[in-house]
Amino acid sequence: MKRTVDWCIDSAGLTDVKAVQQLQDETHLLVGRYERYVRPGEPSRVAKLLLFVPCLRAAASTAVSDLFFSDTVGPISLDRLVVDIYRQMS
Repeated sequence: MKRTVDWCIDSAGLTDVKAVQQLQDETHLLVGRYERYVRPGEPSRVAKLLLFVPCLRAAASTAVSDLFFSDTVGPISLDRLVVDIYRQMS
């Protein structure tokens, strides 16, 4: 039996808790590797970036997608982008 994800308001309807947790763990590892490679002299940068995440949640998703993704993937909703990334990884 699949449980729904109940630890996040934005997760309504998600049922694959393990997949979501795995993606989150992989994302943290990749961000950590990237930051250690790009900025080896700033070991606390990943922690600072993670502290910034709640601020991004407060921003409108359209503003975030326009700011970070419009140049690379064009106009796309943040929800659609996350779903597409998840499907490519599965």
